[in-house]
Amino acid sequence: MPPRIQARVQRARGGGKTLASKAHACTEDDNSTYTTEEVEFMKAMDRYKRDNRRPFPTWSEVFNVFRSLGYHKKRITHPVPNDEED
Repeated sequence: MPPRIQARVQRARGGGKTLASKAHACTEDDNSTYTTEEVEFMKAMDRYKRDNRRPFPTWSEVFNVFRSLGYHKKRITHPVPNDEED
């Protein structure tokens, strides 16, 4: 493929960068802005989107990926204090 056409194809595909690779690049920097858990979630979402050919998953699909990582809603046994009562 001629270089000009190859460059166009690469740009159309997003330059070969995925959200997970961008997150990985960010974590290698000393001024990292993502936590380990955030990077894990981004990689899981990227993997889900690739495996299922879903570039724009629904919120239900995002929630299912989130739960597949082991996250769940914590049950509160006592009422949360209201800051407005002070």
